[in-house]
Amino acid sequence: MSNPVQNGNAPGQISKIGFQNGGLIVANYTNGQQVILGQLAVASIANPSSMIQVGNNNLQASAVTSQAAIGAAGTGARGQIVGGALEASTADMAAQFTQLLTFERSYQAASRVITTNDQLLQETVNLIHP
Repeated sequence: MSNPVQNGNAPGQISKIGFQNGGLIVANYTNGQQVILGQLAVASIANPSSMIQVGNNNLQASAVTSQAAIGAAGTGARGQIVGGALEASTADMAAQFTQLLTFERSYQAASRVITTNDQLLQETVNLIHP
């Protein structure tokens, strides 16, 4: 009887699924292996300004919107997909707006302090020169 020979990888389970550059969907296994599961398709519209806003940052094709050209990221005038990157629009709008209001109030308060200071200086000058 011959000894069995292992010609594969150690058993493993999926530990993480993510995106790589180009929209590749990749599974990482606990045994160190990495397998490409698929690729995310990207659509390009020749006349995007013809689309209709339907709320929640979503768009809908209108009667004059061109046919979508679907393919891999970075080809045929389609955008890139960068693995592990966060889109800038993921900012918490409520927190940003609250911070903006706080800065605005601080600016208003500082402006009033300067105006009051100017008035006091003017009154002081008027007292000296009657």
